[in-house]
Amino acid sequence: MHTIGGAPNGLAAILCLSFDHRAELAGLRAFKAALADLPFVVSAVEVSGACDLIVEVRFADMADYRARLDALSEPLAHYVTRIETSFVCAPIDVPQPSGADPDPVFWVRCDDGHRRIAARDIDRVTAERDYVRLHVGISSWLYHGRIHELADRLCPSPFIRLHRSALVRHDHIDRFVHHGRRWTARLVDGAEQPVSRGCVPDMLRMIGDRSSMHAPPSSISVRPVEPRPTAVENLVR
Repeated sequence: MHTIGGAPNGLAAILCLSFDHRAELAGLRAFKAALADLPFVVSAVEVSGACDLIVEVRFADMADYRARLDALSEPLAHYVTRIETSFVCAPIDVPQPSGADPDPVFWVRCDDGHRRIAARDIDRVTAERDYVRLHVGISSWLYHGRIHELADRLCPSPFIRLHRSALVRHDHIDRFVHHGRRWTARLVDGAEQPVSRGCVPDMLRMIGDRSSMHAPPSSISVRPVEPRPTAVENLVR
């Protein structure tokens, strides 16, 4: 999601929606896509746990909030069994540790010398004895250093440690899949990264779900809901 904070001249809120799972699947998909495309919706993500969809919204004022939700009362009644609203009071600024580098740079050996790799370009980091491998797209380079040293520089944002031998950039993760007692991260390039048991709490904190530690087999998407040009009002015609 985008950074959450009160709008200068407006009202910011977080809506948590639980869907009626008896509803027709195609209609529910269209409803979610159309909801994400509404002008007052900042972002929307599907989750697993206490609700099914978290939506960040901004309104002009309380009257605008009530009017917008009243206009959506029919599709909400059709697809949603519960909706909870939390109004944003103020953002919490988390200062970086003194001397922290907001965008670390790593110099790696290449055929004709050394190459500069910016942290923002790295998709994931894997451990190889006294080295780590920096993965950038389809290429990778060895860097002399221990993975715990890179974790100190890259985590908890924009990377997360999913295993003692693996760090992954948040936006390189497509979804988390839960089978039995095991979690696996499916990455946007199609690769899979097992999540070690000790890293599961950090994973659940990242996606805002503390109820899935012992949940039945499921998957949690961490990619934004893709908006489509369908208006919610058209769904109920």
